Amino acid sequence: MNVSPRHSAVIGAVLFAATAAVVQAAPITVQTSVSTISPCPSFCGGFGGVFADDSQGGPGALSADSNLSNVDGNGTAHADLNGTSYLPNLGADAQAHASGPNVRSSQVTAVGTAMRQYLYNGPPTTIALDASLHGRATASNVNDALLRANVIAFAGPDLDAFSTDLGTLVFEIIPLTPGLSLLDRLTLNVPTNAGVQIVDGTLSLNLNDGDSFFVWGQIIASGIRGGSANGLDTLSLQFSDTTGITPLGPLGPVAVPVPPAAMLQASAMVLLAWYRRRRPG
Repeated sequence: MNVSPRHSAVIGAVLFAATAAVVQAAPITVQTSVSTISPCPSFCGGFGGVFADDSQGGPGALSADSNLSNVDGNGTAHADLNGTSYLPNLGADAQAHASGPNVRSSQVTAVGTAMRQYLYNGPPTTIALDASLHGRATASNVNDALLRANVIAFAGPDLDAFSTDLGTLVFEIIPLTPGLSLLDRLTLNVPTNAGVQIVDGTLSLNLNDGDSFFVWGQIIASGIRGGSANGLDTLSLQFSDTTGITPLGPLGPVAVPVPPAAMLQASAMVLLAWYRRRRPG
């Protein structure tokens, strides 16, 4: 089939425009992990530590659960994006054994992390993102138990990179990625040996019409040498006002439609057939 240069240019322009509409969907990420480590000195056969890990989820996941139990202790982590306003909903629990075979200072760490992108449409405004961490940390030494939550809000376009490490996200990904800027960040700590605690905090989000922004949340529960941290009553997040806020990606509208590859191919075939029928002789 012969197609004139003019028709070829038209077809190429249509295909280019259709291809340009295929963009990366808004990032949805949920990830959990539970790890244990027990130092292993010379009397148990070597140097370093004995390490175990259960990691679940990752980019594109909507929920994840990790569970691990062994000689060092046990841990559980949960994360999902199915809560109110589709904000991260996170929980973690870690219980380290005080002693065990070949164990001198066993450590258990449970981590839940989730991130979602949102779109704001409306007049310039300041919206509060309220965070609440509920749980307890117990240990004979206050340094042997940790229950902490980190919450970050940052603005910018679709994001390729994701990190479950707070430092990497704050000091590398956001500053070094064009178009991204930190809106606000918050760290919540439940005091050790203070009983069941509810620790609250608020982030302040200054938004303009058409702003795209992300909410990244993380909960960490860790225990060493018999220490424990229970945060399964979760880190909960809530917008003070959801007017004009739309969650992007799965479970919510996507900012830019992503046509399937088959649709693009079908469109091209229809155009080619149409031009062929119009071709003289």
